[in-house]
Amino acid sequence: MQDRNSHPALYWRLITAIVAITALNSGCAKRFYASRLPPDLIAPSILDLEAINLSGLTDQSVSAEVIQPGDVLEVTIINDFAKLTTTTTPVRVADDGTVVIPLVGRVSVGGLEIERAEQSVNAESITRACSAIPASR
Repeated sequence: MQDRNSHPALYWRLITAIVAITALNSGCAKRFYASRLPPDLIAPSILDLEAINLSGLTDQSVSAEVIQPGDVLEVTIINDFAKLTTTTTPVRVADDGTVVIPLVGRVSVGGLEIERAEQSVNAESITRACSAIPASR
């Protein structure tokens, strides 16, 4: 019998072939099916993403009618009560919730609903003597 040292290339080819055959037969060729898995290894079913309620992840909703900093408001000023001529101008709500109304000055409207802000602007214009309440006849 010949020694492995006499033909080292043949010896290593034989060892490589044995390792390859063993690897191929050791389970690499087996197939696993999800239907045969135990229940604790089965992945959960896919959720319907359209049905998930994400509303709890947001901040409290703010009414669209509540004035916030950055809002742009249209202010209509009556120039002449006799002719009922008006001027409309846009004003932006500042970070502190105030607006600068022409002829009236700075008025706080942040956090108010539109109707309440109108009342506040009217009251400030009367207080600052910028407008007169027409007398009823």
